[in-house]
Amino acid sequence: MVSIIVVTWNNLRYTQECIEFLTAYTDVAYELIVVDNGSTDGTIEWLNELRSEDRSRIALKIIRNSLNEGFAHAVNEGLAEASGDYVFLLNNDLLVSPGWLGTLIGHLETLPNVGAVGPMGGGIGGKHDYVASYGSVPYNDDGVDKDLFVEFSQRIAHDYAGDYTEAKSLSGCCLLIATDLFRTLGGLDEGHKMGADDADLSLRLRLQGYRLYIAEDVYVHHYGHVSFALLDHDLQDQVVQDSWTYFNRKWRDVGVPWDTLFMNEEHWNYEGRFRNRRGFASTFRPDQVRLDLGAGKFPAGGVGNSDWIHCDIHSFPCIEVVCDVRKLPFPDNHADEIFPKSAFA
Repeated sequence: MVSIIVVTWNNLRYTQECIEFLTAYTDVAYELIVVDNGSTDGTIEWLNELRSEDRSRIALKIIRNSLNEGFAHAVNEGLAEASGDYVFLLNNDLLVSPGWLGTLIGHLETLPNVGAVGPMGGGIGGKHDYVASYGSVPYNDDGVDKDLFVEFSQRIAHDYAGDYTEAKSLSGCCLLIATDLFRTLGGLDEGHKMGADDADLSLRLRLQGYRLYIAEDVYVHHYGHVSFALLDHDLQDQVVQDSWTYFNRKWRDVGVPWDTLFMNEEHWNYEGRFRNRRGFASTFRPDQVRLDLGAGKFPAGGVGNSDWIHCDIHSFPCIEVVCDVRKLPFPDNHADEIFPKSAFA
């Protein structure tokens, strides 16, 4: 059995749609654990009604928090109540597709040294992102045509059956992991209030020798950040900045395995969309890199500072990350084109 953990904070419409797809297309035994972070829009009332009316169709546990103490805290509350062999983290604004969970479990049980698995999808980002690797999708992202989405996901499942790609980091919006392993790791690090918790989990898994995979034969749709969008804009910047600052302080002595730093993956397992497209690393390896992630108002190191590598590809604020590449816990031939600058602090 799988314990599916969904964290909610308002946005009842998305939660209803998420659970509608979940109950319609999940093909293995599961329990649903919903952890609510103080919703005031009728979410709890609807969940209680669902639990009382559909006991024969869905095993539903509800945990209600009076205060919103963040995603990581809520996930860990759900983990404490999980009774399944596996845990799946599912955002409440994500739609699953026919056969999704059985296929993910198949990958988790068979891939080498696997720590966690996630699906392909729209609106997820990173290597999960379908559009970035394959092309456009035949449905509207904002107002998803359910029939087209389901038809498209079934075509993906057929055309890419068995395909997978190894990744450096998996998104916490859709992640499958063994319950015992997740508990051994201590769940999510609650120092990350909003954001970076999945990058942190991914790094902890990799440091212990586990590999992370994306199943290319499972396609889901993620609306993306619908709860985050309810926050005041300045608060959005602050909570994300705080989470990434915490991440950086936690890991600065061993390096940060972010996409911008690790470009070479020729020794990784690619059986799907990256087949025959493996790159090679640059031989340039400075002792230290200053990396600015984001496109915020205040660039790390100051505007125009040549000591920083500026990677304005993310929507969150600028994050100061200092990486000593000599301490990275990966072999030299495993990691990493680093783009040279004229000076490094």
